[in-house]
Amino acid sequence: MKEIICEAGVAWYSLKEAKELIKLASEVNCDAVKFQLYDKEIIKQVHPRWQKHLLKVMITPKMAWELKEEADLREIELFFTPMKDYFVPLCEELGVSRYKVRAKDGANDKILLAIRLTEKPCYVSRINRDHFDPIKQKNFFSVYYDKWRPTKYIQLMSGYSNLLKADGYSCHQPKLLGVMQTMMMPGIDYVEVHCSLDVRDKTLPDQAYSYPFTDVLELVRWRDILNKASPRVSRPKFEL
Repeated sequence: MKEIICEAGVAWYSLKEAKELIKLASEVNCDAVKFQLYDKEIIKQVHPRWQKHLLKVMITPKMAWELKEEADLREIELFFTPMKDYFVPLCEELGVSRYKVRAKDGANDKILLAIRLTEKPCYVSRINRDHFDPIKQKNFFSVYYDKWRPTKYIQLMSGYSNLLKADGYSCHQPKLLGVMQTMMMPGIDYVEVHCSLDVRDKTLPDQAYSYPFTDVLELVRWRDILNKASPRVSRPKFEL
């Protein structure tokens, strides 16, 4: 069945707003909401104009537990993108059922192995510039494995350049219709949609691609139509 994942990411300015994103994601009936876990070392690697904001919204363990409490209250799944391997134990304590790995960490053996040892699903983003793209936009696609080895990752991904082989879509484009078209593609089982309460600063990471929840609601309705019309057809999983 197709899923809509609300990517809260760093598109918020206070813990209160982060909780509001969880509340709204639940109200429009998203399947899950996701945040990012990083540290000051990661912040130093990004563009200087983003660093102040990222430091402000850096999630501490205490904040992560508060987000979990809010998600449990709203009855919506919460999971994270850990940008360091030592965040994985925290995610396990929080009881996440899956993980997301950013494209930049697609060959990071420490993170991949830490997640692999949990035996939970992991979504890995890959920037794809040579795929079949009906929307003619720069898109990020996510691929899913229930069995993989980090050392085999690069070899496998080198031949993974076609949208028709992707399992999910991480939306980085402004056109809602394009996202709806992508959701119809064979094998696209989940769509990660960047969400925000508003778009105060389009220069922030992913903020320019964020959707208001009125648009997310339209995607959720489209998800329900597609799920009703087309029962899931499982694709054979890769065995490495």
